[in-house]
Amino acid sequence: MKNLDHFLITRFNLKKEDWRKDKNSEEVLNEKWLTNRIELFKNFCLPSVLGQTTKKFTWLIFFEENSGSEIQRLTEEIKSYPFIEPLRVNGYTEFQIRLSGLIEERVSKDSKFVLTTRLDNDDALNKDFMFELQKSVNIPIHNKVLHFPRGLFLDLRNNNRLASSYYPLNQFVSLLENREKELKTVFCTEHDKWDSEFMIYPVDLKDAWLQVTHSKNMANRFKGDLVFSSRLKSVPVKKLSFGIEYNLNVLYYRLKKQILKNYRKAV
Repeated sequence: MKNLDHFLITRFNLKKEDWRKDKNSEEVLNEKWLTNRIELFKNFCLPSVLGQTTKKFTWLIFFEENSGSEIQRLTEEIKSYPFIEPLRVNGYTEFQIRLSGLIEERVSKDSKFVLTTRLDNDDALNKDFMFELQKSVNIPIHNKVLHFPRGLFLDLRNNNRLASSYYPLNQFVSLLENREKELKTVFCTEHDKWDSEFMIYPVDLKDAWLQVTHSKNMANRFKGDLVFSSRLKSVPVKKLSFGIEYNLNVLYYRLKKQILKNYRKAV
């Protein structure tokens, strides 16, 4: 679509009042958490965005204003990519207050629509995610919420597990807005709480996203139907090693599921 500016938005280590501990009651945003999160970012999030089949977007990554040397090294590394812009703000509250204005400053004069997309720093995108998303806004409608219901969950524990899931209005949601209106951005509400002023449109792409579950998640849980490890090929991330018996276990799981289904039909 012509006359469109697209912004991918990631919060990295922003302080938030209601986010002090993860699902295991361990502290977040400390040095240990940060080291782990940078590793996840480099293994999953960053390579998946660099591997997109279109680069016609700007990736705004928000870091805490007083971040230390680890974040400084990371920002210097990612600044080498022309479509990535690291920004510093003082906590999540300031991020919410300033986000619309920061995007307005970066919108080109001839743009008529602005598309904003969420991406968590430990998750990843299908290589065609941005291309298919931009293709789906050929008919521009203000307050159009776009989401990809079909994706993958990766569990990094227990020698890695992979599952396909149907999850509408997930964390990878996007919002299309007319530039002539007051810009709200995709962060104007929770990813699954859009009211009647917004129009919801699903975008069909198999394995559109990868949600990574690990010991330091805030609340994410592994869910879906187990699938073969080859399904990861559409998501450009660090090469993973699955246990030698993993794909055999998936085959057993599928056969068992089919047998039970056939049995229930027969009785």
